[in-house]
Amino acid sequence: MKERIIVFDLEMLNQDPASICSIGIVEMIDLQVVSTYYSLVKPDNLSYDPYCYKVHKIKPNKLYKEKRFKEVYNEIKHYFEESIVVSHDIQGDMLHLREALKQAHIPYPRLKMSCTNVLSHIIYPEINKYNLKDLLKSIDYTYEAHHALEDALGASYLLKHLLVQANVDTLEEFHQKYQLDFGEMKEN
Repeated sequence: MKERIIVFDLEMLNQDPASICSIGIVEMIDLQVVSTYYSLVKPDNLSYDPYCYKVHKIKPNKLYKEKRFKEVYNEIKHYFEESIVVSHDIQGDMLHLREALKQAHIPYPRLKMSCTNVLSHIIYPEINKYNLKDLLKSIDYTYEAHHALEDALGASYLLKHLLVQANVDTLEEFHQKYQLDFGEMKEN
């Protein structure tokens, strides 16, 4: 059976938990990238946050003509239904995704969750920094940090690397080998 994994990343416009301003998605089947998706998103709350801007360089005025989350989610919901969904900060990213779904009155998808940050702690317990940029640099992968699609592509590369280091062929095997439960999201 083929293993389908969705690796995603979000950028936030401000401190509002639903202020998703960009999303990047990488769809992998048997650890091979088969599709990608990127979109800017116009959140309801367009207030400017200097810290967030410093991270991703997206200003509110760049988002006025972009699609709202509900429209973007209609384009991407097939990625999240009945999938294994991975990000480098699954708790943070899912908190924002759940809040945006809630505010848009969209039922939660049914999915399993995993996190490359958690997996990295298992494979590399001795290192000091587990942020995506430093982890990728340590395995000679360079990319544009804090661009949602670039971060998702980087996390998918890191995921493949971690599975090789664990000597497993699938993410399911990794979770079994290290007795690690998948997180779950269920409708409503």
